[in-house]
Amino acid sequence: MGFSSNVVYTKLKYGIQDVCTNTGKNSSGDTPASFPYCDMSVEDMPGGHYDLDNNEGSVTPVILITVYDNTSTKDTKCENISKKAKDAMLQMGFKCLFGPAKIANTDKSISRWVARYRRVVADGDTI
Repeated sequence: MGFSSNVVYTKLKYGIQDVCTNTGKNSSGDTPASFPYCDMSVEDMPGGHYDLDNNEGSVTPVILITVYDNTSTKDTKCENISKKAKDAMLQMGFKCLFGPAKIANTDKSISRWVARYRRVVADGDTI
């Protein structure tokens, strides 16, 4: 299949590097070592377009992007990083499913913004 989360992560990382140099992949809710921080993870990847031999013809990855910051301008920074991340995802052909939006965080000193993206990747496609 033509999908690689490493390719998406690399393109996202370089797409936001002017507003966020601290990025990670699949951090699963761990507290970032430094802020601002942008994390990318694959939430789901169902298959599709099966042939009569049950070979998978496509996958539809759902990408979760979470941005954190704890500075005095945390919401503004998170919003700006989220917008840059959205631009990078749209350039790769993903569609925005949710957000970017501020989500309640248990630690009130840290702002957290979340967005979800989806794209069909067929056999032979490149990102």
